Amino acid sequence: MIKAPECSVIVITYNDSARLPRAVRSVLGQSLRNIEVIISDDGSTDGTEQVARTLRRGDRRVRYLRRDVNSGGCGAPRNDGVAAARAPYVMFLDSDDELPSHACKSMLLEMERTGADFVTGQISRLHEWNGRIKPYYPGLFARRRVVEGIAREPDMFLDSFSTNKIYRTATLRGLPFREDLHYEDHVFTTELYCVARRFAVVPWVVYLWHRAAEGDGRPSISLNLQEIDNVGHRIRAARLSDDILRGNGLAELVADRQRRFVRHDLPVYLNP
Repeated sequence: MIKAPECSVIVITYNDSARLPRAVRSVLGQSLRNIEVIISDDGSTDGTEQVARTLRRGDRRVRYLRRDVNSGGCGAPRNDGVAAARAPYVMFLDSDDELPSHACKSMLLEMERTGADFVTGQISRLHEWNGRIKPYYPGLFARRRVVEGIAREPDMFLDSFSTNKIYRTATLRGLPFREDLHYEDHVFTTELYCVARRFAVVPWVVYLWHRAAEGDGRPSISLNLQEIDNVGHRIRAARLSDDILRGNGLAELVADRQRRFVRHDLPVYLNP
């Protein structure tokens, strides 16, 4: 009998054949050995399929899913991966990024130790041209703790990533990602904060968010700042997030979530 994996890591990708092996290797090299890697290909038209199938032949922990047509965002391939996951816990990884070697094991152990609904950890931006690593809002992750609901620490709305967390698979299957907009992470994490009774925060780096040099490869959605449609998606995600809070009886937190928009989202476009 094949032993079921303890954690499924869903690697979403689209036309990223050059960087996909690095991402997958960062999962296969985890100190937690009993894992599965689900490559969820959003209809790539480059050599991604061939690369993914080669990775699958090289390690039986790798699985490969492929959409026939690109969905235009990250929500659909993530949902595909969640539906296919065989482990009780799930993490996400984008194909242009990496997981530090102890990310899966440390997060899983924290989940089991605390009994939290999810665990979130420090995400750090890695500037590829000089190797400099810059933590994202390090004050949010300065200490290890369990938070008894988002109302206790509304500053955590600044942590709107789906990739620096570990989840119970059952939770994700009840909270699918939207497939009709970019920045679906913002809407998803707002829903997650609404349903979570308690969540754990760890101060160590659990995700390396790569920032390539300008002109080096296709820019990610979050870095495609010159497109006015990109701005529209972010504003729509913010409005939907506010509506979710109101719909869950947390209208008093709308101002806190909007503070995130003013403090972080708006400067993303104003600075350039």
